Amino acid sequence: MRHKNEMTEILNRLLSLRVEKQWSEYRLAQEAGISQSTISSLYRNQNFPSLPTLISLCDAFDCTLGQFFSEQEHSHFPDDELTFLHKYRALTTEQKQAILLLMDSI
Repeated sequence: MRHKNEMTEILNRLLSLRVEKQWSEYRLAQEAGISQSTISSLYRNQNFPSLPTLISLCDAFDCTLGQFFSEQEHSHFPDDELTFLHKYRALTTEQKQAILLLMDSI
């Protein structure tokens, strides 16, 4: 019975974060870089997400695994910082290094 309760907590947390962002399952799948069928399957079959899937979901929500499983709401970044994080994640390694060098020089 414990597994079912843990799964329900994970699904409720995913739903809560999705509603907070006003995202559909499709949008979440796009943001996380996983298939919509994976998201639907989590809810329909009540399967635990794999670790890589969970990490992708956390990345989409801009939270760590620790924040995702925390009893407290995760701290929210201002919109401009979230925009920066999303854009930073899309950069190549070389581009990230260039940005960090630029920030160090300021």
